[in-house]
Amino acid sequence: PEEYLKGVIKAHKSQLEFSENISISAGRQVKEIASRFPNLEPIKDYALREAKDTLATAAMTAFKTEKARGLEKPLFISPENWSPESYGSHPKEYKEMIVESRKRMQEMLTNEGYKQEEAKKIAQEHIKGTFDIGHFNFWRKYFKPSDPKAGPDAVDKEFRQWMDEQLQELAKDNIIGNVHLSDNFGYHDEHLAPGEGNAPIEKFVRRLEEKGY
Repeated sequence: PEEYLKGVIKAHKSQLEFSENISISAGRQVKEIASRFPNLEPIKDYALREAKDTLATAAMTAFKTEKARGLEKPLFISPENWSPESYGSHPKEYKEMIVESRKRMQEMLTNEGYKQEEAKKIAQEHIKGTFDIGHFNFWRKYFKPSDPKAGPDAVDKEFRQWMDEQLQELAKDNIIGNVHLSDNFGYHDEHLAPGEGNAPIEKFVRRLEEKGY
């Protein structure tokens, strides 16, 4: 019995030591995680900050290259909208990214001695979006109609109305500087000829014309 009890005590001590080590390790993990909190930020904020710095820097290079070569027209950079799964594809994110990039470039230019209004004009001329209407049509697969019971035709009509509203806003604010006209059915980048899919290309071109493009 004495030997047995010694074995039991030894086993309990071993278990206690194991538990203490786990507790110490867990405590360290808690401290490590807590130390990260001050550095955490929403992914959207991080993406926007990195994007605007990158685009503004690229646009500054384009502007200086344009001046060095004596080009007659602005040499602008033109980020393109892509898939709904990527940041910057939604028209509101797309607009915000370009607007904030222009503000960043304006700041860079004023730091180099340009006046505010001149810097603002240069930034607008050197950062413009490439808008692919076919890529924009990809949002069709994620579109949620106001009436969940609406039929396909009603959903299509509402989706086209939403697209038109977004396009008008982008055109009004001079966001678009280059366009890609390719068609698809809203699910894959099929690069069909205009009219062979269901992207609202005709409406898109009409809206650009209305805004003086």
